[in-house]
Amino acid sequence: MDDFLLGAIAMASLVIGAVFLRYAVRTCERLFVFFTAFFWLDGMGRVVQALDGLGDDSASTYLIRLAAFALIIVGVLEKNLRRKGG
Repeated sequence: MDDFLLGAIAMASLVIGAVFLRYAVRTCERLFVFFTAFFWLDGMGRVVQALDGLGDDSASTYLIRLAAFALIIVGVLEKNLRRKGG
């Protein structure tokens, strides 16, 4: 059951990433590119977690999530700094 739910979350993350990619192309907003990368990385992390079989406590799960959330922080900082400088 856990693998099924991880697959559903991974699929949802990849679809949400595709929606953000569509918004990024339409608006030329770089923040949407960071959100796209976040959701795709999160989706791939869920796939790795399901295939790894180690569960939530594996180091690879934490590192992938850390990288994904770091993308969001970089995207928000980049948008705010760009707005102040422009």
